[in-house]
Amino acid sequence: MAITYDSRKLVIDNNVTPDFETLVTSDTDPLLMSSGRYPKAIFVGVGGDLSLVNRNGDTVVFKNVPDGSFLRGICPIGCLTATTATDLVKVG
Repeated sequence: MAITYDSRKLVIDNNVTPDFETLVTSDTDPLLMSSGRYPKAIFVGVGGDLSLVNRNGDTVVFKNVPDGSFLRGICPIGCLTATTATDLVKVG
């Protein structure tokens, strides 16, 4: 049985407890969970621009991400301080 949260369809298997950690922006630190893995999604509490670094080292800016959004499957390795969105949460 799965649990689905609102229209964004964040599905969590009952056998797996997801990790939730506050995302702190940094121009140097990798975007790792305390488990050593990269997050599966990022929750944006208060919208704005989200400046991420992908696995190729390229900076990608998601412009005007709305409040309450989940960005899934984007595989970022870093979240830069140029990010204007706030209340960010890593979902692992």
